[in-house]
Amino acid sequence: LRRRRRAKFVIYYKPKLYFTCATITVTIATCSTAAAAARRGCHFRRRRFLLLRTKVRGGSEGGGGRLAAATTKTRKDTVMGASFSSSSQRQIPQNIRLYYFDISARAEAIRLCLYMAGIDFEDVRLQFDEWAVLKKNETELGTQQTGPMGQMPILKFTLDGKEHMLCQSRSILRYVGRLAATRKSSNKKGGDAVPTYPVHDAIASLIVDQALDSLEDTFPGSFRAIMAEKDEAKKQEMIQEVLNKKLPEALRRLDALIVSSNGGPSLTTTAENCETTTTWLPSGVLSIADLSTYAFVDLCLSGFIAWMKEPGAALLNGYPNVMGVHRRVLQDARTKAWNSKVTAAKNKTDEPAS
Repeated sequence: LRRRRRAKFVIYYKPKLYFTCATITVTIATCSTAAAAARRGCHFRRRRFLLLRTKVRGGSEGGGGRLAAATTKTRKDTVMGASFSSSSQRQIPQNIRLYYFDISARAEAIRLCLYMAGIDFEDVRLQFDEWAVLKKNETELGTQQTGPMGQMPILKFTLDGKEHMLCQSRSILRYVGRLAATRKSSNKKGGDAVPTYPVHDAIASLIVDQALDSLEDTFPGSFRAIMAEKDEAKKQEMIQEVLNKKLPEALRRLDALIVSSNGGPSLTTTAENCETTTTWLPSGVLSIADLSTYAFVDLCLSGFIAWMKEPGAALLNGYPNVMGVHRRVLQDARTKAWNSKVTAAKNKTDEPAS
């Protein structure tokens, strides 16, 4: 280039823009032809790049070195901030306590996820009369005793010296699914992967969220309305409508959704091939969506909902993909171990005091 000078402002001519992060340089190209300017410009950019690289690597004390050092420091801080955030996410809370009734329902998927991941927690099971007392005390004393929203499940834990109390079953399930993802490599309870919430796979997490939201939107509303109805005649009408219309339609859609999540109708099981197992994710790895589906089917078959006890099995068996997910979780050795542990604890509680 014919003329070159430094200044505090960047000015370019015609409009060949040449600059560097290391030094603020004004380049005025006064060449007779555009071709000559281009040739000289290429040479200038290459020489400037080499100079910048030398300054960054060598830690020059000049203007470019200081700017490069500042840039490096900023990036380092950003990386460290991300690492601190990741470290916080990887840290397993202490004194985890899960509060719910002595039934499966909304808490069972959370319990299973924690147990399968090998995360220690206290499974606090309240009786319905105990919950009623807490509700009464909360009203009379004006103090919070039934959690932020007056509902269970409730998750309490200690993290970084601070006590936390959280509610909402799906939010808790997603959280423990994230915790479980940090324990995949250290799982000692079985050969299968730990059921998780796949936050690092956008499509997989979308499938899981789709399953959780579909289960939440479809079933609890119908069951809750029936349980709340006081008129016995009207309640029976509602039960028949759910059993004959609403629940079959919802199960049909859920069954088809499992198929589409796995890639298409070629994976559809049939009633004749009822021993097939499946998962929500095409990879075949268990997720919290499978645990939630298992918990729903288990609730229907458990007899807790009296009007579902007899027709439940016959109705559900007509949807082999839903039952395939249930069977996949049920046959897992860790699920069997957890169920045995719960049964033993109940039997011990029921033993008469000597």
